[in-house]
Amino acid sequence: LRLRFESPRPLEKIFSVTSALQNAVTLGVNAPSPITKLTLWHEDLMRTAPSGEPRHEPIELMVTMQGADVADSSGAIHSHEMLFTFADLGGLPGLAHWLDAAQQFEPVLGALLAHQYMPRMYSENRLQNASFAAESFDRIRFDNRVEPKKTFKERLSRLVEAVPEDDRHWLKERLQYSNEPRLHVRLLRLAAHAGAPFDALVGDVESWAKDVRSARNATVHRDGKRAAPDGTSLYLLAQSIYFLVALCLLRECHVNDETIAKVKDHRQFDWLREQLAALDTEAGPGF
Repeated sequence: LRLRFESPRPLEKIFSVTSALQNAVTLGVNAPSPITKLTLWHEDLMRTAPSGEPRHEPIELMVTMQGADVADSSGAIHSHEMLFTFADLGGLPGLAHWLDAAQQFEPVLGALLAHQYMPRMYSENRLQNASFAAESFDRIRFDNRVEPKKTFKERLSRLVEAVPEDDRHWLKERLQYSNEPRLHVRLLRLAAHAGAPFDALVGDVESWAKDVRSARNATVHRDGKRAAPDGTSLYLLAQSIYFLVALCLLRECHVNDETIAKVKDHRQFDWLREQLAALDTEAGPGF
């Protein structure tokens, strides 16, 4: 794949684009896909070929790319093993949509795909990364307020004025983020955005969102009183969020409904659906 810019760009900009392409392949094939070779050209660096024709002098970039230390997957990955193919994404126009989405949702992709590039990550960290990816997607894509800003400021002022003056600064600090949606609400919004394929994965979306919220809170707020779910439960919930955000990202790339629906036929998706159903049966709602 060759990218051509209209004018020279800083390396950071080039890395941003190549990273977005790498993440598209990693998400699509559902396996770490590090860049193995990156060659640059510059309009001022030319050489003369033996034929006498002027050519650009290639610049081989010697740098360790993200995921370079991940073991190569054995054998070729076939289309039925992928979440989506290049054609599913919409070819080059779809890739252009992806590059736009990748720029907008850059922090989402970093957290979402961290376990692909660091496969030995603990289940607790995997869940926290996946939850962060979901929260970040929701913050970027949807309104990050429960009620209009003006309404909230008026409510906050009334509450602050109602307490003794010595307590006002403390109360205002505690309530400054109280107008942001909770994780449970964010997950429900993303599930609605992802649509029917995600409903097919988790069944009762409301119960699933509560399970994720409880598990995330138990792993983040370790106070010795609330027990965190076991590693298997954390892993399964993290994977379900992974599919949720992946589906939402595909929506942002204007991928057609046929491709979105096809994700639910993926063997890992099908396996995860069975495991989540068994988890609900064994643990009950809310763990």
